[in-house]
Amino acid sequence: MKIALPSKAGQVDGHFGHCECFTIFSVDENNKIVSEDKLTPPAGCGCKSNIIPILAEMEVKVILAGNMGDGAVNRLV
Repeated sequence: MKIALPSKAGQVDGHFGHCECFTIFSVDENNKIVSEDKLTPPAGCGCKSNIIPILAEMEVKVILAGNMGDGAVNRLV
């Protein structure tokens, strides 16, 4: 399973739509992290960029994020 977290300077970023990058963790069936990748989001806030389809194409199944506006939440549903 792949899990994405918005990040900035190696730390979890408190805002989904304006993060520096997404850290994507691949987790095995024992819930152990087996790999970590970084994805720089396209310009624009989360709801107006195409970051959600990009994460879906990368087979991300979980996004852990705070401060997500209604526009981004609606795109995830």
